Amino acid sequence: MINIMGQARYEDFDHFWSIFKDRGAASRKRHGSLGARIFRDVDDPNAVTILFEWESRERFEEFRADPEVVATIQSTRPLSPPTFTFL
Repeated sequence: MINIMGQARYEDFDHFWSIFKDRGAASRKRHGSLGARIFRDVDDPNAVTILFEWESRERFEEFRADPEVVATIQSTRPLSPPTFTFL
């Protein structure tokens, strides 16, 4: 198992959340995600930090390379590409 910290800002948190919790959850699970905890920035409610648990870094990289996942991430309307730190 690996932990991954993702960070991003979105145009609209509620829009992001509606996609992340449904369509995003199904895609993550299909690619080996074991769960995620999401945190909102107190000073910037459109900024989020997500702590993921994943089966392996390789499975996470497969997730990120999946064209359906790329389209889903874009549909959340990030203000810049998300960053990921492997912990």
